[in-house]
Amino acid sequence: MNDNTRLMELIEQIPDIRTRFKHNSGDGISANVIHKDPEFIAWKNKVLVELEKRPMTKSIEDIQQIFSKMNGWKDESDFEEITSRIAAMIDGEEVVDTVEKVKLKKGIEIITAFNRYSLNKQVGSGGNGKVWSATDKDGENVAIKFIERDNSEKVLKRFKNETFFCIIHNHPNILPILDYGTAGMNYIFYVMPLYAKTLRDYIKEGIKYDDVSVIFTGILKGLNYAHKLGTIHRDIKPENILFDKDSLEPVIADFGIAHFSEENLATIIETRRTDRMANFQYAAPEQRKKGGVTLPQTDIYAAALILNEMFTGEIAQASDYKKIGEIAREYSYLDELFVRMFRQEPDERLYPEEVIFTEMQVLADKQKNEAEVKRLRSLAINIQKPEDYNPHVVAIKYERGKLLFELDQPVNEEWFQIIAYASYSHTAVMGYETSRLQKIGQNMLAMPMRLNETKSTIEAVVEYVKEWVIMANNLYKNRVLQRMEQEQMDKEQQRLEEIRKLEQENEIKDFLSSLQ
Repeated sequence: MNDNTRLMELIEQIPDIRTRFKHNSGDGISANVIHKDPEFIAWKNKVLVELEKRPMTKSIEDIQQIFSKMNGWKDESDFEEITSRIAAMIDGEEVVDTVEKVKLKKGIEIITAFNRYSLNKQVGSGGNGKVWSATDKDGENVAIKFIERDNSEKVLKRFKNETFFCIIHNHPNILPILDYGTAGMNYIFYVMPLYAKTLRDYIKEGIKYDDVSVIFTGILKGLNYAHKLGTIHRDIKPENILFDKDSLEPVIADFGIAHFSEENLATIIETRRTDRMANFQYAAPEQRKKGGVTLPQTDIYAAALILNEMFTGEIAQASDYKKIGEIAREYSYLDELFVRMFRQEPDERLYPEEVIFTEMQVLADKQKNEAEVKRLRSLAINIQKPEDYNPHVVAIKYERGKLLFELDQPVNEEWFQIIAYASYSHTAVMGYETSRLQKIGQNMLAMPMRLNETKSTIEAVVEYVKEWVIMANNLYKNRVLQRMEQEQMDKEQQRLEEIRKLEQENEIKDFLSSLQ
């Protein structure tokens, strides 16, 4: 970092700086906006130009002249403090020597140009960083990630890259950074929301299978956004996937400085081989090689491991892993997706994310189609006989000029129409025809009789009605059977057509997959 850049960093720490760049509303620029504000950027560039014009051995008076263009300081002590730091730098002193070093502990206040934070407790650590929960001046809970300034230049650069990447690029699945700054000049930090849990917490609790696709899709969306910007995460794992309380929308954290920086990754693996799997369980094969080149597909490999783990609760190891279909049959199509994302060679992995989204839907549809084909084929043509529809006359009586025939089961209107209007070989007896029959209630037939009818005629009518009932039964059954056969044939034809369509669709999908 050159002196001019260092000077600008010091200037940005002046608490009064925000009020000098106001929106039309009169409100000061917020922490996550100021570095994108055109007015601020223009002013900053002008200052840097002026600084470049001055000799490296700048005097404090030179610096004061440059910044005198920004007049009207509300608090002269702020300006005195910053100029004293500038003077120390010009005199060749270390700035850290002029400012008291901060020791992170409960209750200590961290101040930026835009906010004030009171530390509560340390909630995480790893590699070069520490994470503390804190409360801002408005009483909102946040998290602050600190990194010591005495880290290597590479580590510091990665931290700054991570900070500005998350500030500049806004995406629902990428960690938002609310504020940043320095603490006592021995720490640099950024402020982020305080999340309720990690994906690791969800996995330990047991994720509902129906929720996995929501989480997995969110992870891929975040990776897709980052990859399109040329950023590779390199440390995708459940601990780096965060969630708000009662939310399934994942947020990817720890861009740029994972627990082990990429520069040290190969060395660490080489020198601590026994810890390799413990520390790099989600590392792709290319990450495990000294001098290996990481690609966007490196993140895809880790995402594949997470997909399988969300169902099985275990981290897949090469060819030794549980299949998703063994755990949740309805999601067995994801096994094929996992295999294609988990391939050892980066260029053989399913990528980019849009292709993964499409393929996931294709595989889901294919499984659904195959299940439907199986179901349809299981429905063999099986013409069911009509219910035992076989009414008979069980009682006969005479009332009000009518012979009444009681049947042993109810009859429907279709059956009655058959007995009343069908053609029989002997459909009349002594002038009494089937068309004269009447249906009374559900199981009663009536035949109106002439006055003073002979006993022999009455006897003949009774016998004929009994025969007509039997013949009507047979005709009704035949009619129902024919109708059912036709309906079954129509249904079967429809099923066969559906099967042909589904099979053709699956063939096309298989063909397209083979081209990728």
